[in-house]
Amino acid sequence: MIGHVYFTLSRLEERGLIKVRTERPTAYHEPQYHLDITEEGDRALRRAKAEGKQLVTAREDLDGPCPEGSGLLNDK
Repeated sequence: MIGHVYFTLSRLEERGLIKVRTERPTAYHEPQYHLDITEEGDRALRRAKAEGKQLVTAREDLDGPCPEGSGLLNDK
């Protein structure tokens, strides 16, 4: 299931809607990842909300393949 999350985050970053920052790992700690919404991402969220679009969807079949069109901003 974590693969679905990474795939979706990667797609959002490719589309310029978020920016992923990584901090260097310190001794005994994993690297820290930070997600920032971009201006374009903020505009997309505002536009989707104004148009009454569903921003987050839950899939019943989480064991299946991650569809190419999945993401936080789904087209209706």
